[in-house]
Amino acid sequence: LTAALAAGGLWAGAVPLWAAPRPRTHVVRAGETLGGIAARYDVTIPDLKARNGLRDDLIRPGQRLAIPAPSVVAAVARA
Repeated sequence: LTAALAAGGLWAGAVPLWAAPRPRTHVVRAGETLGGIAARYDVTIPDLKARNGLRDDLIRPGQRLAIPAPSVVAAVARA
């Protein structure tokens, strides 16, 4: 770990990867689906459901969803 820090390997630009991301929320609009919302924020449907305590895929317009941070695997895959 020390060598990686010295080499700058754990940094994405000037922001360390372990820095806590700012919380994000999404207000559901008519016609939106969990799949569409998950794709928009680059998260999985199971992660979105778990973060919001959803047992099924039912969402309603006006509902506020907390958006989890994308996984490190997804972030590395995009790089």
